[in-house]
Amino acid sequence: MKKFFTTLSMLTVAGFLSAQFTFSDDFESYTAGTYLAQNSPNWTTWSGTEGNAEDPLVSNALAHAGSNSVYFSSTASGGGPVDLILPLGGQHTTGTFTLDLWMYVNNGTGAYFNFQQNTTVGQVWNSDWTFNNDGTFDVANQYGLSFSASYPMGAWFHLVITANLNNSEWNVDINGSSVGTFHNTSLGIASIDIFPLNGHQYYIDDVSATHTPYVLTANNIAVSYLTVPGGLAGSQVNIQALLRNVGTGTVANPYVSLYHNGSLVGSQTFTGMNLASMDTQIVVLSNQITYAANNAISVDAQVSSGTMDDDNTNDDTLVYNYTAITPAAGKLVIGEEATGTWCQWCPRGAVFMDMLSSTYAGYFQGIAVHNADPMADPTYDAGLAATGFPNAKVDRLTFVDPSAMEPDFITRIQIAPKANIVNGAVWSVGNDTLFVSLTTTFAQAVSSGNYKVACVLIEDNVTGSGSGYNQVNAYAGGGAGPMGGYESLPNPVPAAQMEYDFVARAIAPSFLGLSNAYTIPASIGYTKTHNFVFAVPAAWSKPDMKIIGLFIDGTGKIDNASSTTITQAETNGFINVLGVEGENPINQMSIYPNPTTDLTNLSLNLTSKTEVILNIYTIDGKLISNHNYGPLSGVQNIEINTNGWASGIYLVEVLAGNTPKVLKLSVQ
Repeated sequence: MKKFFTTLSMLTVAGFLSAQFTFSDDFESYTAGTYLAQNSPNWTTWSGTEGNAEDPLVSNALAHAGSNSVYFSSTASGGGPVDLILPLGGQHTTGTFTLDLWMYVNNGTGAYFNFQQNTTVGQVWNSDWTFNNDGTFDVANQYGLSFSASYPMGAWFHLVITANLNNSEWNVDINGSSVGTFHNTSLGIASIDIFPLNGHQYYIDDVSATHTPYVLTANNIAVSYLTVPGGLAGSQVNIQALLRNVGTGTVANPYVSLYHNGSLVGSQTFTGMNLASMDTQIVVLSNQITYAANNAISVDAQVSSGTMDDDNTNDDTLVYNYTAITPAAGKLVIGEEATGTWCQWCPRGAVFMDMLSSTYAGYFQGIAVHNADPMADPTYDAGLAATGFPNAKVDRLTFVDPSAMEPDFITRIQIAPKANIVNGAVWSVGNDTLFVSLTTTFAQAVSSGNYKVACVLIEDNVTGSGSGYNQVNAYAGGGAGPMGGYESLPNPVPAAQMEYDFVARAIAPSFLGLSNAYTIPASIGYTKTHNFVFAVPAAWSKPDMKIIGLFIDGTGKIDNASSTTITQAETNGFINVLGVEGENPINQMSIYPNPTTDLTNLSLNLTSKTEVILNIYTIDGKLISNHNYGPLSGVQNIEINTNGWASGIYLVEVLAGNTPKVLKLSVQ
């Protein structure tokens, strides 16, 4: 993709609702086994049709009070088909909103619902609420994870969500105790969407929702959101603030003060800025802060135009708490994103991969695993096994939306790795075969576990001319909110305007890695080198490629990784752990017949006596045959039985010195 980076911007919301909205439903008035929305004047479904698979059935299997509740579950890979909507009486952009309900999530499963910003569903998600199968839940919006906390699993719990829509401050209460507060990027709320994801099993009961209108005063400016860039300890950053006029008059020349850890950093007046009623404006604060451990950022916005005073100072100040990140020595975190040019929401993944790679350069490495498009690598795609798109894993933890990768990155980057990897490389056979050595050195003693190693090739700046390189773009036109510039591009984005980064080209020997690759227990300083071979098509750009080494622990998580350009790996030097030192003694090397069906012959002319090792790989780098023929010299003929091999291209590698040689073999 083109180099788009996400910045905070908001849709202007004009007007507000003045009527009180109140709703409650304990589900006792329905007959168990009947469709909820079909029998309710309030509930509906995503499509608007009721009494079908989108419409949940009222249940009497379990209830918080009385006999009835509503049960949600899904075994579909993409979730659903149940998709229940509760309209909230229109779009609300000011005032106070409260959702009060009871939930029961079956042990080891999960739950999900979201708030829609607009009265027409499917345009802008206000926030996603995902209750995970480990007893934690996450709140995310279009800019990433906003909030995380714990909830009781296998028991009824009382969930109360209260939102001050004037300054977008949301509080979450479970069983009578606040579990935290966050500020949402979305300024509007219009409906609740309850949609079970794959594997979810949960009940809801005693649902109520209220909206209390806010009466605008003459002059009131609020701080509704802060954009605080990610950064490592010691880095200097600029803060962005979203200012919002929630008064009836025009706000002129707002005055903003920035505080860091309780001390004033600086103040500035935005001369010439005029905000009409309900308008919003992003301001970039010129004074930088320096990240340090356990500090808080606060912004105080006030009206300062002549004699104009702010009528309501309660929404002037917004505090953002953060902890600076100190990376573990030698640590590199991997983000694997499931994407495809056919996927309308996948531009979000590209934007957040770019953002993390830019913000945490040298500490985060993205890999874009394409599906069902011209850039797809079937082995990698099948291994990642995404059930929805876009989707992502950080160091192979659980799947998250790409916008929510940063919290997992922050957790992982601070965990000291058990080993470090050095990449080496050398080209062979006309520069179309790449040999890679990954040398792992243990930084910690390891007493047990099946540690594995894998090697990945990626390419940046990938372009193409076919229709498969057109990027479908749901953000076109801005109706789904800003997304790093994609809102200004058409749908689809023509291939001529697209440039794809982090494209996964190959992974070897498999997605899971080479099993039992290390002798365990291992002491500090234990070193092991593994070799990998890749066929590199001429269409791939060597200067834009990177070699990524993966050190995978016994649970399947990526413990650590390495990332270099091919040139950097060549400078490091290729370590051939299967060959012997010295000049390559192969004078001539050929294979015939080629193509073949069931038998072929490898002919060698060796100028000196040397150990000969024959490795055969599939085109995607999987080793299928390995044989050591011991010391040989002179003219040698080695038969290779290909009976039963799948049709395709294979790489025949001969190790007879410190530089491998490879021929391609076609099996029909």
